[in-house]
Amino acid sequence: MSFGTLLQHHRHAAGLTQRDLADRAGFSTVYVGMLERGERQAPAATVGLLVEALGLNAADSEALHASAGCPRCLPSPLAGRQSELARIERHLQARQEAGLLLAGEPGIGKTRLLDEAAARAASRFLVLQGASQRLLAPPPYEPILGALEQFISGRPPQARVRAALRGNPWLARLLPELAPLCPPELSALPDQDERRLTFHALADFLVEIAAPRGVLLLLDDLQWACADAFELLETVLRARRIAVIGAYRTNELRTAPALTAFLSGAGSRRLIATQAVGPLPAAASAELADRLLGGATEHVEPSRRQELLRRAGGVPFFLQSCAATLRAGSSELPWELCQSIRQRVSELSVLAQALLALVAIAGPGATTGLLRQASRLPEGQLSSAIAEASDAKLLRATREGYRFVHPVIGEVIEADLSQMRRGALRQRVAMAQRSTASPTA
Repeated sequence: MSFGTLLQHHRHAAGLTQRDLADRAGFSTVYVGMLERGERQAPAATVGLLVEALGLNAADSEALHASAGCPRCLPSPLAGRQSELARIERHLQARQEAGLLLAGEPGIGKTRLLDEAAARAASRFLVLQGASQRLLAPPPYEPILGALEQFISGRPPQARVRAALRGNPWLARLLPELAPLCPPELSALPDQDERRLTFHALADFLVEIAAPRGVLLLLDDLQWACADAFELLETVLRARRIAVIGAYRTNELRTAPALTAFLSGAGSRRLIATQAVGPLPAAASAELADRLLGGATEHVEPSRRQELLRRAGGVPFFLQSCAATLRAGSSELPWELCQSIRQRVSELSVLAQALLALVAIAGPGATTGLLRQASRLPEGQLSSAIAEASDAKLLRATREGYRFVHPVIGEVIEADLSQMRRGALRQRVAMAQRSTASPTA
């Protein structure tokens, strides 16, 4: 079930109307309706209040959290991120630029760094967090509105919030659930003027609710945000006492034109700076692996621990997933790790997927010549497929040929091949190897 459907199911089971649930949780009826219809994303704080209002047991609570994409879990250990944390701290203290964006591939630890930034800034800032989701029709202005909803829905509207809203009636244009707290009518203006007033109302509201502190706005998965969200973000970045730290996936830049345009425009205006987040160094990977294995470390053979580090390739998510299965006594690749790789591969063209299958079979010696012979593709199509896989951060060029960015990617791709297809590809690779090795080739 989707979050909205599951929420409606539990509400009906409790014999509550939308108004009843809204009153119990401290929300508006409009907001509850939007949640049930899937028109608003529910942050973790909102789900917690709904769980309490519905009186759900532990199992139903976990299911509702999971359906909202915010399962309750302890943060993973943090290792080897001294330079990234120092950059975040300098941003919070000096504020030389309005926004700092963490850029890296999926699973590299960007979200964990945002959580650490929230924890370290909690005593100095009002911290608001939001995240975009991969949706066919993303809600407008996400993830900024999600962060604002987290603040508003996390507490019943207090006098200070009401006063701030009365001074910013245009916020009702962004969040209809605020309409009961705003003046009943707003003047009709041209769309451009209304948009400008609405954007400035949000920035002023953030400044107002954080006084005398500042606001730290943490925005995750910006690669899925729409152009309107980045227009709103530019207004927020220009406001005083608002710090922004965001994160995006570098492998999805080719399919995120709104983010690409924002990076170019806001970067040239010095509104943002970017901090690359790469794989962990070997020493930090080993430290994180030992912390994840915990008491099981002494029972894990050195060869299996070394294989864990080789498979993970310095990616914290890979390390965490593989360490969990290793603690359970298995050397199989974890399902969630395989699924994350399958999803990334499935987003590529058919030609790029076929190329990756060839590289998985050919191994480290997958040179351009071998791939040309084995794939039987024209030069232009082969180059496009290689570029696409490289842009997706799945493939990289080395002196010996093309390799997967992380070894585990090749393992998953090869394991998903049928026995017949694997055999056919091995035959084609073997023929290509003989052809490229021949003096007359």
